Amino acid sequence: MFTGLLGPTFPFLAENLSTEVSSIVQLITVKAIGFFIGTCLSSYLYTWFNVCCLLGLSCLSISFGICSLAFITDLTAFYLTSLTLGIGLGLCYNGKKKILQL
Repeated sequence: MFTGLLGPTFPFLAENLSTEVSSIVQLITVKAIGFFIGTCLSSYLYTWFNVCCLLGLSCLSISFGICSLAFITDLTAFYLTSLTLGIGLGLCYNGKKKILQL
């Protein structure tokens, strides 16, 4: 839900965070960078650690990030949460492919 429904909420987020819409639009870039980092990390982590444990931890980080979005009032914290969500999504994306190979 977070990855697909962010577009129509840009004016609402800008109003809640007391910023301009142009700075809110950068959330998509931050999330994409997080997804890239998560994908790069997963290629290393899944060779050393248990796939199910890493997949569970990434799902927990995604759920914690999505639940905390409603309580964030600072733009920097919102960027960091979006980066964390992107990393978790990248780990989950490659984790499901790794589990299907087992």
